[in-house]
Amino acid sequence: MVKVESSAERTINLFHCLNELNDNSLVEEIQNSLKSGKLSDTELESDQCSALAFVLLTSKEVLDEFDLKTYNTSAAGHQRLLPVVRNCRKAILNSCDLTEQSCEVVASALQSSNSPLRDLDLSYNNLGDSGVKLLCAGLMSLNCKLQRLW
Repeated sequence: MVKVESSAERTINLFHCLNELNDNSLVEEIQNSLKSGKLSDTELESDQCSALAFVLLTSKEVLDEFDLKTYNTSAAGHQRLLPVVRNCRKAILNSCDLTEQSCEVVASALQSSNSPLRDLDLSYNNLGDSGVKLLCAGLMSLNCKLQRLW
């Protein structure tokens, strides 16, 4: 069997499908780990990062703060967690080696009409010209409610 790496958005959609089929095993595992505080101690696999992103995105509560470096995972795992910026007031993404693809996700959150994002820390990332252009498009959106950027 050939293993194909799927995008964060695609994987989250798969969790929505599993949820519709009442298969919540991985999501329940992540929820239990969140409650126990074990997530910061454990290295998360990519699928666990996707499950965590799903749990945080489908939560009725908006996160006050999302610090990407809190989660011990690979660059691919961080990429899968990035959509969580759509459901937080403050996103701390400093020194996370963000890519152009990362900037697309953040720009999408900035352009979302229901995004609670007000504070965004992108410091110490080499975003490149194309990444900065994507972020500028998000910042210029009429829906952008960002108050602080650093």
